[in-house]
Amino acid sequence: NIDFLILSEVEAKGITKYHDSAAIRKKTFFEYAATYFHDKSPNTHVIITLGSDGCVHLKNRAIDKVATVKKEPIDPTGAGDAFAAGFVYGFLDYMSQNKDNCGITSHALKTSMLWGCASGCCCVGIDGASRPPEKKIIEQVLTGVQAVNEAESVKPPSGER
Repeated sequence: NIDFLILSEVEAKGITKYHDSAAIRKKTFFEYAATYFHDKSPNTHVIITLGSDGCVHLKNRAIDKVATVKKEPIDPTGAGDAFAAGFVYGFLDYMSQNKDNCGITSHALKTSMLWGCASGCCCVGIDGASRPPEKKIIEQVLTGVQAVNEAESVKPPSGER
């Protein structure tokens, strides 16, 4: 079993073959991907990164979005890896602080996605992927990412991407 699958929008479109059929396009990409991944592996939490638009979480055909702060990218190299590292850190940190929780909760997922977005955002602001930002810098960006998500009611993407 796979608990989490983290991939970019381009990778998700390739796996789902969304681009291959006009008939498929009666649904938005996210609606189609949610159904596709649910049918293939219903217990997997699928996270699709969207660059400067944040990320979406797909599970049980549901779609949840987390926005990120907009930042002019210097170098996108390693942003996906940075997102994944931040996501895993956020998840493990949340679970270690909430030991009474049994299982993957919506709050654990939201926390993980916020950390992922903050880490990815920090990564694109640095030239080259070999110099990760310090944790305090990621925490500062995390505050901005949290504010973006609190300020607006983030809704699932509805249009074609």
